[in-house]
Amino acid sequence: MSTKTSLTGFHCPICREFVPDPTKSADPEKWAEYFPKNLVVEFIIDNGGYSALKHCKPCRNDNEEEEANEMCRTCMEPLCKMCAKYHKRGTVTKHHDVIPLHEFEKLVHGGQQEMVCERHNSRPFEVFCYDHKTTCCILCSIDEHKLCRHKDTIENEAHLIEKGGEDDVLLSEIENIYQNLHEFKSLQEKNRTKIEDKADEITEETKKIRQQIVEKLDSLENEHLEKLAKAMKSARKAMDENMEFLSDLLDLSNHCKKTLQNAKTTKYCLNYVHSFHQVRKQVKRLKSTKISLKEIDISVKFTDIFRQFIGSDQWSSLSHREKSKQLSIRVNPQSKLN
Repeated sequence: MSTKTSLTGFHCPICREFVPDPTKSADPEKWAEYFPKNLVVEFIIDNGGYSALKHCKPCRNDNEEEEANEMCRTCMEPLCKMCAKYHKRGTVTKHHDVIPLHEFEKLVHGGQQEMVCERHNSRPFEVFCYDHKTTCCILCSIDEHKLCRHKDTIENEAHLIEKGGEDDVLLSEIENIYQNLHEFKSLQEKNRTKIEDKADEITEETKKIRQQIVEKLDSLENEHLEKLAKAMKSARKAMDENMEFLSDLLDLSNHCKKTLQNAKTTKYCLNYVHSFHQVRKQVKRLKSTKISLKEIDISVKFTDIFRQFIGSDQWSSLSHREKSKQLSIRVNPQSKLN
C-alpha cells in the first residue's frame, strides 16, 4: 500500500514510464482497465498476426490480392497504392489518417498509444466539445454531447491551438510548474538530510554518554571494591589478633593442666606443693583475664541513583514533532490559460 499523500499515478513495472491516474474516481486496483489501448498490437492480434498487413483489405473483399503499402489508422485497414489514393479522395475518408505501412509497423514497438472511444468499439476521436473541453467520437457527439452547443472537428481545434500559441503558453506553464516542484523537492531533500544528520548526532551523543556511564561505573566499582578489601583486611587483622590471644590462653590453660598432672604422679612433696601453688596462680590469672569476642559486620548501602537507573524504563525523553508547511506553485504572470 502506498504511503503517498495522494496518488497521482505510478511507474510502470516494465518500462518505468510514469503513468498518470487514469481517473480520479477509479480505484487504483482497477487503473489497468483505463489504460489507453495500442490499436496496432490489438489489430495484429485480432487478425492473425503480421500476415494481416500483407494484402490490401478492400481488394481482398473483392477476392483480389494486392500488396498493402499504406495503412488507414482511422479505419484500421491496410491499403494498396490505388485504394489509398481513392481513400484520400473520398468525401467521408479524406480526413482519415493514412500513413505508410512501415511507419505503422513501427508503432508496435514504442509507438504512441491510440486514443479511441471505449464506448463505441474503439472508434477514433474526431470531435472536440468546447462545453466539456474533451475529445469524443462521432457517436458520442450525437449521443452524450447532443445538447452541447459548441463543437468542432479535432483538426479545427488543433489549428486554433497552434494559431493562438496556446501550446507554447501551456509548455511555459508546465515548465514553471516543473521548476516550482523541483524547488519544493530540493527543500524537502534538505529537510530530510537535516533530520538524518540530527539522528546521527543523537546516535553519537548516545554512544558517548553510554561510554561515559560505563567508565564511571567501572571507576566507582573499583573504588567500592577497594574500600571493601580494606575493610575486610582490617576486620581480618582484628579477629586474627584476638584468635592469637585466645590461642595463648588455651596454651597456658593446657600447660597448667599438664603441670599439675605431672606433679601428682611424682609423689615428690616439694615439687607437688610448688607446682600446685604455681598452677593456682596461673588459674587465678586465667580467671581474671578479660576476654572479648570480636564481632565485625560489613554492610553496604548503594546510592539511590543506581536503583533509579536500574528501575528506569527509558534512556531519555525523545520527542518527535512533525509539521507541514503549505506551498503554492507560483503562477506565471504571462500565462493566458483559463
